[in-house]
Amino acid sequence: METVETNQTKMSDEKRRILAIIIGGLILILLVGGGFYYFEIFRTKKNVAKAQEIAKQGKDLAWQAKYSEAIPLCQEAMKLDSNNIAAYECLLRSYDTLRTISELEKLSKDYIEKKPQRINGYLYLSHSYEMQGRFNEAAEWAEKAIELFPKNSNGYNRLGHVLDRQGNLELAQKNYETAISINPQNAYAHQNLGRVFSRLTDYEKAKEEYELAKKYSPPKGYIAMESRLNLGYIAYQYENNVDKAIEYFKEAIEADPNVAMPYVNLARRYYYLDKVEEAISLYEKAMKLDDQLTRPYLDLAEVYLREGKSVDEAIELLEGAEKRLRLDHSISVRNTERPANINYFFAAAYAKKGDLDKAFEYLEKAFRYDKKTLLGEETPAVKINKDVGKNIFTDPLFTEMKKDPRFSELISSEKKTSPNL
Repeated sequence: METVETNQTKMSDEKRRILAIIIGGLILILLVGGGFYYFEIFRTKKNVAKAQEIAKQGKDLAWQAKYSEAIPLCQEAMKLDSNNIAAYECLLRSYDTLRTISELEKLSKDYIEKKPQRINGYLYLSHSYEMQGRFNEAAEWAEKAIELFPKNSNGYNRLGHVLDRQGNLELAQKNYETAISINPQNAYAHQNLGRVFSRLTDYEKAKEEYELAKKYSPPKGYIAMESRLNLGYIAYQYENNVDKAIEYFKEAIEADPNVAMPYVNLARRYYYLDKVEEAISLYEKAMKLDDQLTRPYLDLAEVYLREGKSVDEAIELLEGAEKRLRLDHSISVRNTERPANINYFFAAAYAKKGDLDKAFEYLEKAFRYDKKTLLGEETPAVKINKDVGKNIFTDPLFTEMKKDPRFSELISSEKKTSPNL
């Protein structure tokens, strides 16, 4: 009897020990889990706070046009907090300005997915498609932005820019004006409307819009740069004030030193002032900053040919210009000026090499794009930009070609005559 009771006691003690172990284990799990949970909450809060701090630093740098410094900071902020809006905006702005198109497209889509209630994802995705020449998709996303955010002026400005690139100035102007009616202080819309007026050769209205863009833009960044760039263009083109133009181009570079076009325009002015080496240096800088632009390749090729530098290098530059025409975000897709000029200088280059057969092939191609301008007539292209005209009758690059009978045959369809023939 005692043995049975003893065994039962032992079993009861064993059960209590097991139960105590189980309860203790559960308590330990709860304590560890709770501690881990609170640690994660603490760590998450700490990461979010750190991300906010870093993203603010990056955003400030982006607004100062220091994009290469801003990007790693904002990327670090996003690793700490993948929902940090400031980090997103900083990266989108930086990728957009630096034309890092693949990253811009990817991040824009991600931003739309995470923050569909914010317009900037739609706008940047539209611009990424525009820079790839995918204009239908660019217009669709701009229209989506207008549909979702009808009271936000930036959607209309974005759609206007897509239409502008396609050469539809009338509809572009309407969209820019709608943007301004919604927000009279939209610097981008004033800037873009000014460009439309420039292309319509209404320089007084263009200058007014550029001045408003300058007034409403921050002191640093892309729009600050572009408003000054175009005021410089007006000073040179319309007011014939080269010194003032140069001053504006320098201000544009100071406003955003990461954009290529101010360097190109300053280089062109320097070249006309016989500052050849300074011009070459500026063109090379522009090529490093933006590998999609046609102008620095084309202009530098012209400098090489006119200054007696390497013809083979000039041809390489012209090939580079030709390759970039389709990707060049700075010109309308209907623009024929640069294809004409590229083939014009190809002809001059091959004439210098003594290959007149090839030279005439390229000259014929140039004429197919814009014969009247190259023959020295005051065409709409010349009215918009007086640097466009390449009068073949007075250009010393074509002295040898004009001696060839094929030259007269090529232009015989034109009524224009010249004593230089």
